[in-house]
Amino acid sequence: MTTRFISRFSGLLISTLFVSNSFSQVSEFKNLQPAIIIGTHLKVYDNILTEFRRLYAGAQNVKWSKVDNNYLAEFFMNEQNQRVLLNPRADLLYQISYGTEKHLPVDIRKAVKRIYVEYTISSVAKVQEANRIIWIVNAEDSTTLVSLRVEGNEFEETQKYAKSNSKCSQANLVKQ
Repeated sequence: MTTRFISRFSGLLISTLFVSNSFSQVSEFKNLQPAIIIGTHLKVYDNILTEFRRLYAGAQNVKWSKVDNNYLAEFFMNEQNQRVLLNPRADLLYQISYGTEKHLPVDIRKAVKRIYVEYTISSVAKVQEANRIIWIVNAEDSTTLVSLRVEGNEFEETQKYAKSNSKCSQANLVKQ
């Protein structure tokens, strides 16, 4: 079940990254909303706030949302946008850190560059869930966009798009 959740979550994450970070918006594509905000003044339990402050003391611009019975914090820390989901007992369910090539571990960056020699790494996301770390790496060259899922020593190309011309936008991507 966890593998299926991670696969689906990774797919949603990749879609969100492509839509919001890499391209201009087109009417056929919609940004996925990661959370539903209930009311304008969301009450976050003290135990959740205490645990959040303990784990993320340097967090800036924290915004809270509620996802089902859980609490999603979106914030900026360590030069990265972050999202963490905590349950009502203040247990960390997952953390996603959005960054650039410089945030990738050296061994993963070298492995990606070894396979995708002429590509530039445009964005990365680090997903931490259930004692697992999964990297989503978006890379591109002049004609192609690829999205990779990296867990441990396993690399998987999850999406690949051909650019129809040198100026890339969602409107001119063709899935390969």
